Amino acid sequence: GADAAGGVRSTSAGMNIERPKDTTGAEALATNLVDPEILRDKAKAFEVFRSTYQKNDAIEANKKVLKEKYEEAKGAGEAVNESRSQISQLKAMIEQLRVERAMQGLSEEGDEASNEEEERHKCMIEKHKLR
Repeated sequence: GADAAGGVRSTSAGMNIERPKDTTGAEALATNLVDPEILRDKAKAFEVFRSTYQKNDAIEANKKVLKEKYEEAKGAGEAVNESRSQISQLKAMIEQLRVERAMQGLSEEGDEASNEEEERHKCMIEKHKLR
């Protein structure tokens, strides 16, 4: 017979056949630590590997940090899109005020209320840009 580490093996004819020894011990280690049935199923074997891998805790911590950063970036993107939408609406309102003034043919001195409203919209646009 052969030993687990792969030494000399006898055959039924009485000949001794030299097998190369497992220098890494990986085969013996895998057989001793993990049920051979698990090794046949790649998904199960990978899960066992992940759970026993030394740096698995660091990987899980990094995944958690990455998820938090992703959520933060997603929130920032939503805020930017909301600001962009508000700016577009305010620009449309300013344009509407200008069209109304042009249609009414108001002079610069008679449209002070419209100018104030336009300035308020411009200030709001600037506030959205700073977000």
